[in-house]
Amino acid sequence: MLQLVALNSNIPSTNKWQAFNEKLVKPQKLGKRQKWMETETGFNERIKYIQDREADYKKRLKEIASKYSVT
Repeated sequence: MLQLVALNSNIPSTNKWQAFNEKLVKPQKLGKRQKWMETETGFNERIKYIQDREADYKKRLKEIASKYSVT
């Protein structure tokens, strides 16, 4: 979900945190590797990381999607 929000250019950067929170049901207790979901600052750091590596993420998503293609 984070990747889809980060790479979706239809969601303005100022609304990404809100869009993410609307789409995701967070677990009551976050694990060690999920602490970034607690704050908007942590979320924005993850978004920046993904956007800095946008080409790599899009390539991986296309590869995954092609495995499940119905054609």
